[in-house]
Amino acid sequence: MPVLKNTRREKFAHASAKGNTVEEAYVAGDFKANRGNAAHLNANESVQDRVAEIQGKGALQAEATVERVLKELSRIGFSDLRRVFGANVRLLRPEEWDDDTAAAVASAEREGKEPTESAVAQS
Repeated sequence: MPVLKNTRREKFAHASAKGNTVEEAYVAGDFKANRGNAAHLNANESVQDRVAEIQGKGALQAEATVERVLKELSRIGFSDLRRVFGANVRLLRPEEWDDDTAAAVASAEREGKEPTESAVAQS
């Protein structure tokens, strides 16, 4: 279904698709508040089709977002902090980390010029 030619109806469809009440969507579509007219517009087949299309696109985007969130959470959940340290407890530079470790680390700090056991523990 293409974008509705009537811009006010298109705004109404978007507001409805976002979960607004029929009356709220009607006002969001730049119409003067009127419960009866709002219900009548909501019953319009082309408007209903457009709302369904917008919601379908939103569902596809939400699905991709859920997939990404699960991927990011698994990177964090299954990460191993030991991968950011090299020989002699040297904190590796971020470009030396593998992609999953880099994605799991929000920040890393080192105290002093040379790493010590206490600095490593705090990191």
